[in-house]
Amino acid sequence: MRYTCYGPVGVEHVSVTRRNMEVIRDRVAVHGTNCDIDPDSIGSLVLEVVPEESVLVFCATKKNCENVALLICQTMSRYVALLICQTMSRYVALLSCQTMSRYVALLSCQTMSRKFQEHKMDEKKALYRALMVECKGSVCPTLRSTLPFGVAYHHSGLMGGERRLLEEAFVSGTICCICCTSTLAAGVNLPAKRVILRSPYVGREFVTMSRYKQMVGRAGRAGMGSGLGESILVCKSTDVDKVRELVHSSMDQCVSSLAHGDASGMRSLLLSAIGQGVATSLAELHQLVKRTLLSVQ
Repeated sequence: MRYTCYGPVGVEHVSVTRRNMEVIRDRVAVHGTNCDIDPDSIGSLVLEVVPEESVLVFCATKKNCENVALLICQTMSRYVALLICQTMSRYVALLSCQTMSRYVALLSCQTMSRKFQEHKMDEKKALYRALMVECKGSVCPTLRSTLPFGVAYHHSGLMGGERRLLEEAFVSGTICCICCTSTLAAGVNLPAKRVILRSPYVGREFVTMSRYKQMVGRAGRAGMGSGLGESILVCKSTDVDKVRELVHSSMDQCVSSLAHGDASGMRSLLLSAIGQGVATSLAELHQLVKRTLLSVQ
């Protein structure tokens, strides 16, 4: 177990490869790795935490956010039944008993599914009504399917009002799992018990150390009860060496964007400050520039 000094609360970092769940740093607890509907055990890792605590699942693309949200809901409905069937069938020899075990598993699955759907049901209904108003009567079909389970996605394809409602619902516990892109880590303060990186990529680019720290830094914020946050990075076996290098590397050098290019960043800063009335004299512009990262560097 390792802890990070980049936040007020310790974060446990775990990296695993797909399919065989080979641990390359620290440890990970998984439930079954051969499930057809959840080959990477993303849903399994979410089920360990929700609905009592919250999970953020970072995905490489916007479309992947929506697909993973649907996958997690399918997992909530079917995964428990599959695990019970697999376990009971090992000890049951007669076909009739196997049939009965599957029936019992189905009932258990239905009970588990109701558990997720009944958690804060009134709050979920209120959230859906608010989204209906915000979207003028038309809520995204994916959200319509996932919200009853307390699951949602979050990316730039949503309107600002939709994102705000989902963020508030996550903070209040109405939503227990959000599948999002890395931009959420940089712009919104949404702490969670567990953070899962669905892939070590942002779009087609391998994640940088600074962006990785931004995402896993959402795990285990102060005031969240148990204190210890958990971050899990799922990767292909072909990316294991790159992931090892990532988790043991030092932080990226922070360089002011005002120093890039042909000084267009500085011109933009000064013109914006004048246009918005932040600085109205040459002396105030000097004071503004002195407070930038570029001035310190």
